[in-house]
This record gives sequence, C-alpha cells and structure tokens, in this order.
Amino acid sequence: MFYNTMIKYSLLAISVIIPLTLNAQKSKSYAAVTDELGQKIISAPSQKSVQSLAVVPFTATASTIQESKAFGEYLTETIIGKLSGHPEKLKLFERTRMDAILKEQEFILTDLMKPAAALKIGQLAPIDALLSGTYTKLKSYIEVSARVIDVSTGEITMSYVGRIKMNKNLTPFFTTPAAATSVAAQSQPNQVNITFNGSAASKSKDEICKEKVAEFRPRLNDLSTPEKINAVVNEATKTPFDNLCGRLHYDVMYYFMRFGLDPSAYKQFLLHTLDTIAFPAGDDRAYEMMH
Repeated sequence: MFYNTMIKYSLLAISVIIPLTLNAQKSKSYAAVTDELGQKIISAPSQKSVQSLAVVPFTATASTIQESKAFGEYLTETIIGKLSGHPEKLKLFERTRMDAILKEQEFILTDLMKPAAALKIGQLAPIDALLSGTYTKLKSYIEVSARVIDVSTGEITMSYVGRIKMNKNLTPFFTTPAAATSVAAQSQPNQVNITFNGSAASKSKDEICKEKVAEFRPRLNDLSTPEKINAVVNEATKTPFDNLCGRLHYDVMYYFMRFGLDPSAYKQFLLHTLDTIAFPAGDDRAYEMMH
C-alpha cells in the first residue's frame, strides 16, 4: 500500500511539474512578452512610492550571432513606452543623460546586469533603481532576460526571462544587412560630391541638398505600383541618412507609414543606418526610425 501511495504521489508531482516546465519554455508574441515584462517592472518592490528608474539599452549576448544594436534599441524603446504611462509608480531618468554617464565612465552594457555596476551608477546619477537586460537570438525565438537592481543596496528587486517567438516582422533585425551595406558603400561618394546638372562647383552642399530634397518630394505623391515604390526606394537609398541631405528620409518614412508600405530594402537601409548611430536616444533619426 505504501508503495502504491508513493507511485500515486510521484505521478501527481510529474503531472504538475511537466505542464509548468512546458509553460515556462513557451514562446510568446513580442507584444505579450513586453507587456508581461512591463507589468513586472511596475510591480517590482520599492522603498519609495514613486521610484526613479534608469533604463539602459538591452544588449545582445555573446552567443547571439550578430552585433546589430537595432533589436536592442527597439526592445528598449518599447519597454520605456510601456513604463512611461505609469507616473504614479515610476519616474524615468532621461536616457540622454544616462547615455552620457555610460559613455563618460566607459561602462560595458552587459556588465550592467551586475549589482556592483548598478551600485556605481547609483553614485553618479540621482536614481533609485536600474533596469538592464540582454537578449539571445536562437532559431525560433529570442530569449530576453531583464532585471531591476536597487542602486543603493545592490538588491535585485525584479528578474525576468521570456521568449519572444520569431516572425517576419522581427527577422529583419537579425538579417545581415548585405543589401544595406552595399547601398551605403555605393552612396559614399554622395556625401562629398552631390551634383545636379554640374551645379556642384557653384553651390554649397547645403544648397544642393535642399534642391535634392525639393526635387525628390514630388515622387512620393504617386506610390500606386510596386515599380514606383521600388524606384523611390532605389533613389532614396543612394542618399545617406545624415542630418543634411538625409532630410528626404523623413518624408519617405512619413509617406510609407501613411500608406502602410513596408519595403524590405528600405527597412534594411534604416536598420543599417540605426546601427551607425552611437547614442540613438539623443538622435531624432533613431526616434523616427523606431516610430
């Protein structure tokens, strides 16, 4: 009888543990994981009624086969967006100020998951806690790990691990931007010599860029066929997205969003450009790309 009872309880334990394990390993949508993480952060215990929280960019782990910062920035901005709607619980520390501190102190972002690094940042910035995280791209999902650390005690007040199911919308973040790199390489001469009917010799680059933007804008009024869309993309990607001639890309993004267009070649171009921005939080280009 004792033997039968032990078997009964063993089977019961297995029946409980296996579903829990499978549920923990289940991949979820990007929205579900970020919502879940946002709620855990908001609910994390704090010594203050309104906690001052600094969010640093999520970074790729060493096992992630690519060094693109694009997904990390995308994930970070998503989390910030979810947290910003709860001023009664959280006061978010300005990202540009945190970026400046990280740059000045030469912090390695992956080290910010460690309490010792959080304690040091607590001495440099008027914050109560630090949110940092990493992500690992695997075959069918992205594993996201995050934690909130109290910068005065080094205590980990919240930790989270979730799996985001890969889909076609996330794939470009992890695709080698060969096409974008090729486009960028072809466009390098335009950064110095941009000509319109031989006018480069008599006009400044700023004047030429203004003419280029004005000349390009009418092409966005007719995006009725794939051929016309591709022609706009091909022409736009010949111009680097800098802060001069790159103004035309704001127009391109606006029209593509307005008409629900998402050309993969242009997306790759934007991802490649985003990768070249050292501190995206303080750059309008990065904000518009994320938007």
